[in-house]
Amino acid sequence: DPSDQDYNYDIEMLKPLITQILDAGNEVGLHGGHTAYKSASDFIQQLSRLKKVTELEKVGYRNHYLKFNLDSFEIMREAGISTDSTLGFADIVGFRNGMAHPFRPYNYRQNSFYDFVEIPLIMMDQTFYKYMNLSQFDIRKLSNKIIDRVSEVSGTLSLLWHNTTFQGEKVQDLDYMIERMRDDGAWFCT
Repeated sequence: DPSDQDYNYDIEMLKPLITQILDAGNEVGLHGGHTAYKSASDFIQQLSRLKKVTELEKVGYRNHYLKFNLDSFEIMREAGISTDSTLGFADIVGFRNGMAHPFRPYNYRQNSFYDFVEIPLIMMDQTFYKYMNLSQFDIRKLSNKIIDRVSEVSGTLSLLWHNTTFQGEKVQDLDYMIERMRDDGAWFCT
C-alpha cells in the first residue's frame, strides 16, 4: 500500500513485465514488506495482490531485510508459500543454518515438517558492499571460497543480487561469480 515503508509502485502497473518474466520460464515471487514476517494479515494481503496479478497458485518468498522469527514459518505455512529464501545472513556471507541444501523446516510445535521448502540464502550483494565493505579483490576471493564449499557438498548456492547493483563493478562481480560457477559445471534454475 502507498502507506507502507519503502512503497515504490502499484503491482498492477507491473503486470505486463511480470507476464513477460513468467512467459520466459522464470519465477516471480513475493518480496514481503517490513511487517509481513510477523503479521499474517499483512503477509496474506501482499500475497493476494501478487497472486491476482500473476494468477499463480504457488509462490516463493523472501522477506524484506531478511527479517525473520520462528512465527514467520507459521505465517508462511498459513499463506501456502511453496519456497522461502529468507534464512540467510545480512551482515556476512555463509550458511546461517549450517548447510547448503534446501530443506523443509521443522515445526517443533506440531512435531512435523512444514510443507514449503527453505532455500537458504548464501550470498547477497549488500553483504559484500554495505555490511562487509569489501574490495573487488576480497569479494572475489570470498565468493570463490563459498562457491568451493558449496561445490564440495554438491549444494545449492542461493545468490541475491538487487536490481540496484546491476551496474559498474558490482555487476562485474556478479558476472564473475556466475562465470566461476558455470566453469565448475553448476546447474542454474529458478
